[in-house]
Amino acid sequence: MVVHGLVASIAAVLGAFEPPPPPNPEVLELHWRAPPGCPTQEDLERRIRALLPGEPSGEGVLVVEGEVTTSARGATLVLRSTLAGRTESRELASASCGELLESTAVLLAVALEPSATIPGQVPRPDRDPVPPPPSDTARDSASDTAPDSASGGAPREPTTDGDPIASPVDARLAEADPRSTPDRADRRRARAPRRAPPSVGLRIAAGIEAGAMPPPSAALAAAFSLSWPRARLEVHGTWLAPRTAREVDGRGATYQLGTAGARGCGRVFVRAVELPVCAGGEGGALRVRPRGLDAAITNVPWVAAIAGVGIVRAWGPVAITATIDGVVRLVGHRFDIDDAVSLRQFPVSARALVGVELRPGARRD
Repeated sequence: MVVHGLVASIAAVLGAFEPPPPPNPEVLELHWRAPPGCPTQEDLERRIRALLPGEPSGEGVLVVEGEVTTSARGATLVLRSTLAGRTESRELASASCGELLESTAVLLAVALEPSATIPGQVPRPDRDPVPPPPSDTARDSASDTAPDSASGGAPREPTTDGDPIASPVDARLAEADPRSTPDRADRRRARAPRRAPPSVGLRIAAGIEAGAMPPPSAALAAAFSLSWPRARLEVHGTWLAPRTAREVDGRGATYQLGTAGARGCGRVFVRAVELPVCAGGEGGALRVRPRGLDAAITNVPWVAAIAGVGIVRAWGPVAITATIDGVVRLVGHRFDIDDAVSLRQFPVSARALVGVELRPGARRD
């Protein structure tokens, strides 16, 4: 009896420390990539809005990354969701992109609000009619999200070896109530899920630059960025380390270049790797300090257009970046000492940089 009482007491204490379930998210941050001919991110967001009864009432941001691929056998979606520091990945398959979108919309709508309208419920008269549930083929291949007619239309919770999968999305699916009525929705003002604000980043990079001050010069750069799911805006500054060009008789000059500029980037993702494609411009000044000459220090203008590509791999709030930029000189100069060329800026130069970017708002995987 004493042993049984002790075991019961220990079980009660351990149960008191059971971690609470994740809260309902308030904001959906969606990153959706699909081939041409498949529904777009805007299509998916419209479908989610049609399923939601009103404004999500939870807290936190549900970050969802989805990538659709197609083949002769149908469409496949790799879905990765993060909420409150917990991440879950899954794969859904269907006969077509359209059926795959419907399953995904149901999954995300119920994750945002358990009382969302799902296939199998009576449609609300004040909302768009709910299309029929996916076909049997799609239901068999995407059983994670398809409604179960035996349970009254409520989504089935996926299992592994008979145990529920604890994930941010599945926890919300387990709480979905197919008997919800318009009364709860009527107490709210229907509104689409809010987009998350742009994330900020600060990057420090170093490398080489060849062409603006030939031969190649060491380069340091810093950039502040605002990022959206598919685009980024950057303000950057670059400094080329001093380089001295001397003539045989000891006369010459020391050159250094400082610039500031801005550019926009399109964000292309291949799973966890980002491939930004950027274009913009910069302006600054080339500082010339004469050596062995009776002349004053001068600053001459520099203006250039920039286009480049990069590769970024992020681990939560820290990312490693590498970029290669082509720089087209629009305003530059040539410097001669007597009849000898001291510095001739190339019309096109290249800049290669490797750096670290800090993203304070990003969650750690």
